[in-house]
Amino acid sequence: MLLNTKFNVDYTGWSSVFRAIESVENHFENDTVTYLSIVKVIGLLNIIGKQSADLNKYNINEYLSSFLGISNPEKYIAQLESKKIIRYQNYNNRYVPYEGTDVDINLELIKVANEIEEIVDIATMLQKNYDLPPIVAKKETFEKGAPRLFEYRISSEPIVENPINEIDGFINLIFNPKIKKEDIIKKSKNNNQAILFGYYKNPKTIKDLLTEIEKANKAMEQNIDDKVAYKEFRNIAIRYQTILNHKILNNYFTKQKEVIWIFNGEEKNINSKREFNGQLSKICQVILSSSASIQ
Repeated sequence: MLLNTKFNVDYTGWSSVFRAIESVENHFENDTVTYLSIVKVIGLLNIIGKQSADLNKYNINEYLSSFLGISNPEKYIAQLESKKIIRYQNYNNRYVPYEGTDVDINLELIKVANEIEEIVDIATMLQKNYDLPPIVAKKETFEKGAPRLFEYRISSEPIVENPINEIDGFINLIFNPKIKKEDIIKKSKNNNQAILFGYYKNPKTIKDLLTEIEKANKAMEQNIDDKVAYKEFRNIAIRYQTILNHKILNNYFTKQKEVIWIFNGEEKNINSKREFNGQLSKICQVILSSSASIQ
């Protein structure tokens, strides 16, 4: 398959590399080989490298110096940036081939920061961005012969809600910098429903990520006619959404204990996904023990 055909899944990336190579040949008469080498490395790393790879300024300079033998690569990179052949993505910590737009991406994000409202209610903003699927309490489902489903609820206060229909309980994720753990423990002790409360100790991190997503979305709205800028802001929003997903769903069991789990007035020590699911089954045994098993 040809690299420069639209049937190639990396067509956009290769097109950017080819344009950058052409720009180097048009702008530089001296050290052309060095400039071309840098552009090719940056382009290829963005196409075939992992998106999670750390390609920050220090690492890329070290690579160019150590593996390509380029002395003072910072000087060449600065020239490539000044000619708008490459640019640095602050949100992604990497250099990328420049795609034509007159919009200063970083300046635009700074500008829209003054136009969006401060996020006060983190939970409401998360509800806008999330629709989490129910979780099956596996052990209890296997033993009772009927699915035991727990539905997520995101809130700023501990919920008081009776499950209905096929839902047997709730996983209540609480985001509120003003609420205290002791308040949640007290309310959960007085709650006779199948609710596992998850108290996020540092919701400011979540708030900051939501703010970055809102900034990117606002910039997209204001630059809808500039396809290159629009795409860049969309990528920024997707990037921060991915980080937010990780913070919300994958940080349950970190060593830092970012989430405190509470049920029936007690903290629950949960260190893995298996223990988390097992806790849901234990809640079923405590609260739903009166339900008959399917014979």
